[in-house]
Amino acid sequence: MGTTLLQEAWAVEVGSREPWAEDSKLYQPIEETQAQCNEKAQSLAVQSYLRMCGLDHVVEQRPNAEFISPTGSVPVLQCGSFVLADLDSIVGFVASKGICLTSNLSAAENADHAAYFSLVQTVFDNAELYFSWVVPNGYEVTWKRYGSVYPWPLSDILPWSKRRAVKRAIKDWADKQERDVLEEIDSCLFALSERLAEREWFFGSKPTELDALVFGHLYVLAGESDGTPGSKVSSLIRKYDNLMNICSRVKNTYFKGSLT
Repeated sequence: MGTTLLQEAWAVEVGSREPWAEDSKLYQPIEETQAQCNEKAQSLAVQSYLRMCGLDHVVEQRPNAEFISPTGSVPVLQCGSFVLADLDSIVGFVASKGICLTSNLSAAENADHAAYFSLVQTVFDNAELYFSWVVPNGYEVTWKRYGSVYPWPLSDILPWSKRRAVKRAIKDWADKQERDVLEEIDSCLFALSERLAEREWFFGSKPTELDALVFGHLYVLAGESDGTPGSKVSSLIRKYDNLMNICSRVKNTYFKGSLT
């Protein structure tokens, strides 16, 4: 952990001296057959954020994306000689180059933005991992997808090992009942809907990191089909018209036909 933090601090410090690499790449697992719900959501959040910042990048799907990540998380950003993972680290790296989507917010607004950002990360990251790795019918799907890029017996051993690691990582969430997780999600959605109200964006007249993060999670989860572990979450999201509207706004503004 300490080494990773040092690497991130070094990347922010040294990276600020170099221009953004136009051939920057964002690595993620293979979306159709391998990527889990949380990985899709995180990748889409980072893509949205980079597009909002006007930063060139291409998305490459790699079966080993998790293992080229300095933190084990995806997506992984390669910008010049720097390799970073996690939206927080990427936001810090971009900010070091003088690009910040919250620079026009007041101190109070920045504090509120940070609180909502943390809430979304906590609830949706844990919930997505819960439905993918803890719920039995979710794990049946995850086990096949996660192991699909490996030969047997790794295709059985690695998902089993990953499941144990995820349960340790999400701690108390792994012991929750499904109804409790759904209540946590609905409470978070209600808070977001109240904050957004009739606005176009959560803060001010332009999108921020929060808009990118919310879009990544809600767009992926709202697309879950009936019968999948996330279908109950999809039903919750669709109750909030203004949250569905902001998903459409981000998609139409920044992706222009590149998302189905």
